[in-house]
Amino acid sequence: MTELNYEAIGRCKVLREKIEALHTRRHQCVYKLRDETSRLTFSDGYRIPEIAEFDRDLMQSQMKDIALVDSDLMHAVHEFNIWCQEAGEPSIKLNPSTKKDLEKLKPLPFDGFPGSALLRR
Repeated sequence: MTELNYEAIGRCKVLREKIEALHTRRHQCVYKLRDETSRLTFSDGYRIPEIAEFDRDLMQSQMKDIALVDSDLMHAVHEFNIWCQEAGEPSIKLNPSTKKDLEKLKPLPFDGFPGSALLRR
């Protein structure tokens, strides 16, 4: 019979709680950023005078918050995955970024705005 490693079990318990809290926090930060980008992308074509202003400082601050929380989260996951085998726990799988898939996409050609030809006359 294998002996239980109580230190590893305890560390995994504490790390799992930390990971859950950080994951929730990152989710909240991402939703704040999503709300801001939604505000910018929402446009009522009939109300052109109401165009949302881009707040670069706010967006940068929100991205920084996400990056800081994500760094702490990835560190905690890495540490958990080191201890989990000794604790008899399954590791936490990280889903890779889709950045490589996005880089494969070619941008669509841009021939100007639909009404721009009328303005040149």
